[in-house]
Amino acid sequence: MRIYQNKKTNKWYFEFMLEGKRYHYACKGATDRKEAEQFAYDYKSNVYKGKQGYVKCNTTKLDKLIEIYLDYSKTNKKSYSLDCYYCRNFKGFIGNRYIDEIKLIDIEKFKSFRKNTVSNSTINRELNSISKMFSIAVENKLLSENPCFSVKKLRKIFNKRRRRKTFKCLYRRERIFKTNPYNGTAYRL
Repeated sequence: MRIYQNKKTNKWYFEFMLEGKRYHYACKGATDRKEAEQFAYDYKSNVYKGKQGYVKCNTTKLDKLIEIYLDYSKTNKKSYSLDCYYCRNFKGFIGNRYIDEIKLIDIEKFKSFRKNTVSNSTINRELNSISKMFSIAVENKLLSENPCFSVKKLRKIFNKRRRRKTFKCLYRRERIFKTNPYNGTAYRL
């Protein structure tokens, strides 16, 4: 841990690293090095204990998180049965691991695995459901961040036959309606 005083402002600061995350803050109210050290050690111990929003050690498994999410889904969403299906597929691929071990790469692997069997729209709905499940874990302080936060959605692929029909409708509509050149309104022929 490094504790230093800014020469211009005469304020005391501290910084330290914990599991790859850098903490750098001002020691509020510190007038000398001893007070700054006390403030920094108190802050560091709070980070270890999880009081500053950092979750040190998580013992929650995916089963427990799915149970919490399905309770939420049952009371707040109409798609409870689909959420059960999505969670079952996700757990079947990932396994019953600790939730803090699930990373972005695991979500991307799940996405590419599902791409071979279902459409892109279905995968996007599954990812939305899984992302909400991890957001609930973050809200309940079971996780420090959502691993689905930066997962990009897949592009929807439209059916060619449906698109052709749409163009036919537009052409037919264009033949039926004419535009009044004076005021821009459409009228029927």
